[in-house]
Amino acid sequence: MQVSDDPRVGTELAGYRIVSLLGLGGMGVVYLAEDLRLKRRVALKLLAAGLAEDGEVLGPSPAPLPRIRGRFRWQILVKEREDMRARTRLRTLLTEIDLPRAVKVIVDVDPVDLL
Repeated sequence: MQVSDDPRVGTELAGYRIVSLLGLGGMGVVYLAEDLRLKRRVALKLLAAGLAEDGEVLGPSPAPLPRIRGRFRWQILVKEREDMRARTRLRTLLTEIDLPRAVKVIVDVDPVDLL
């Protein structure tokens, strides 16, 4: 898809004006957008329809303790009504994200807290 082909470029969505297409992949599409309230440019990611249907995928966002022993920590929260759907969605996310070898992924299937 090219910028000229994307019907969202130039439109407004949830307080953002979409300026251009930055990239697309299995998880969704990333746009360069302008935050209309703060008057600054941001990256706006829209999840692919299959990832945003029933459950929720929140993040990635910095963990509550974003850095421990010199290592940065991020979290992705997957919420679903059924355990098996959550596991399937998580498996899809982990296969779609192209992570560097140095990145360690830890899955906590029932976190008491997000620390």
